[in-house]
Amino acid sequence: MGNEARPLYLDPDERRWLVFNKLTHRVDRPETQGFLAKLQEWLHVPGAYDAIHRWFNEYDLTGFNHKNPPTSSALQQMVDLSVNPHEEFAAGFIKDNVVFQLSELQAAFKEDGLPPASPSHVPNIMRKLGYEKAQMLINTKRNTYYFPMGYTREQVQGVCMARAMGVQEADGITAPF
Repeated sequence: MGNEARPLYLDPDERRWLVFNKLTHRVDRPETQGFLAKLQEWLHVPGAYDAIHRWFNEYDLTGFNHKNPPTSSALQQMVDLSVNPHEEFAAGFIKDNVVFQLSELQAAFKEDGLPPASPSHVPNIMRKLGYEKAQMLINTKRNTYYFPMGYTREQVQGVCMARAMGVQEADGITAPF
């Protein structure tokens, strides 16, 4: 696939790619190049491809499930490298902030030392985490809120109202509602 540690972004449930460990030399680079040259010569010998085809046809696949193939350590490493730092941070952020606005998430990124996420990328991140967004009128202010998929407008409003009351009570301000 490439010489990079992560040539593709892969999802944790990826099963369509077979990823091998990066080629390492048994001895050194010239020895490996010599082996590859001999292999290339052999592939030009009549019947070489038939021998490869026969080997694959005779390989025992007992117990192999094409819908649940084994995960190689190389595939797992590539999946691990595919985690977007903003996505990883957002997954923790939503545990304490069930409903929020983009500005709150961006401020949290900044506070954690991350650069701001592209506003066009945030909806994709949140969708992966089971969130959606919608504009809502809460306390006479229309804002766009992110919230768990399936939440009703009333649930979002309830979380926002409770959060506003908690902040106001903590600041010694009496809530007007």
